[in-house]
Amino acid sequence: MDAHVFIQTVPGIVITSTVSATTIAVAAERDMATISLGGQADFTVSLAAGDVFELMTALLGHEVSYVSSTHLMYGRLLLNARPAGDKPHPPEPGQRVEVGPCELSLTLPDQRSCHAVFDSEQALDLVLRLDKAWELLDTSPPRD
Repeated sequence: MDAHVFIQTVPGIVITSTVSATTIAVAAERDMATISLGGQADFTVSLAAGDVFELMTALLGHEVSYVSSTHLMYGRLLLNARPAGDKPHPPEPGQRVEVGPCELSLTLPDQRSCHAVFDSEQALDLVLRLDKAWELLDTSPPRD
């Protein structure tokens, strides 16, 4: 059984309208964060620290982003982050940053996909938990 230094869940809705929880975890090694969309094992990917930061940046900027991730079975996949509903619209300079509704999705090579949707409050919770996970990751350069 893997030991974790951090594990949190964020409520959301999977497109099937089923209330679910997306899980974010950091293993004891602190080298990767793991995200399970909708709490579904098939839709679990690992992200390096830089990819977690990119995901947070996209969510805060209301941008569409394809974040590099690693799936245990399929290898490198792109985790899609995008605003839910509206077209992307970055905040105006000097405007207070708010997290709006967003969607995370992952499509597997066999064409199965999972879309987890978060309202504004859940999206803020998601960003805060991603930030905590990012802080826990070991971002020091590799040793020779």
